[in-house]
Amino acid sequence: MAPTIVSHLTPPPAPRSGRPPNPARAAVQLIADQRLARPAPRYATARALGSLALYASLAWLGLAIDSVAVWIPIWLACSLILLGCGPAIHEAAHNNLYRSRRANLVAGVLWGLPILASSVLYRAAHLAHHQWTHESRDSEPLDRFTSVAQYLLLAPLVTVAYLALMWKDAVLTLARRPPDYARRFASRPTVAANVLALIATLAGAVTIGTSFPGEVFFVWGVPWLITVLYWLHLVAVPEHYEMAYGPAPVLETTRSVATNPILRIAYWNHNWHAEHHLSPQVPSCRLGPVNELIAGDDPPWVQRGYLRCHAELVGRIRRGEIPDPPPQRPQVA
Repeated sequence: MAPTIVSHLTPPPAPRSGRPPNPARAAVQLIADQRLARPAPRYATARALGSLALYASLAWLGLAIDSVAVWIPIWLACSLILLGCGPAIHEAAHNNLYRSRRANLVAGVLWGLPILASSVLYRAAHLAHHQWTHESRDSEPLDRFTSVAQYLLLAPLVTVAYLALMWKDAVLTLARRPPDYARRFASRPTVAANVLALIATLAGAVTIGTSFPGEVFFVWGVPWLITVLYWLHLVAVPEHYEMAYGPAPVLETTRSVATNPILRIAYWNHNWHAEHHLSPQVPSCRLGPVNELIAGDDPPWVQRGYLRCHAELVGRIRRGEIPDPPPQRPQVA
């Protein structure tokens, strides 16, 4: 039986009680009234130092006790810390961490090293993503899953493929053949500096790993795999999947997810993704008030829980309810 193609370009329902009639305009007014669109340097520094201290303490505890029963919760906790590197790079891309653009650039590079991500190219790709959200020129993947097997086998590898794409695009940029988004939003010197930092980090890990392979794998390798194969897949897919293709209003192309406090803190409040697209210059630590203002009762762009979101997605795939094909990407000259 052929899958049913389902259109998600449905008009939003009428506002419910507690939701302003024009959420976007209300968000702009709130941001101006409360001066939310300014960097959060104290928060950024506290997150950096706290993450480093907590990760080092957990690694020391695991190595000291060296028991599988202890390592399992340590791996889970460390993977959540590594998950925070993603939104930290994201905040640096929007210059939301510090007042200085150079400080945001350096902070983004440093946050990207533990997950082997090029923050410079991510920034370029992400700015293109904001310019063409869920459109044919979007720099992020416009994936759709047509079977449960495809979802289970391929979806966790999307993040790995995205990291690999960043590395490939870095090489192309250094070879003076940058992709469109890098040509628009990145420069070769900053890409080169970022690549050198990543290579130095990877070389250091390999050097230490030749002498202490088990320790490196347990302290960094396992948490990295959990982060890349599970956490980033869990939080990234719901952001735009099955939402309207652009050009369209933000609250039709982008989804937020109400989640538990632990994951919300680990993910830097980036579960409020629609609110971020409405106000990208508001640091994620201040997105809560924006959500409280515009959400009201049961807003159509907010999903209750990441696991529930994925479970419902799998259910629709099993019923043959497949999203419309994505718009065709423009041909590169």
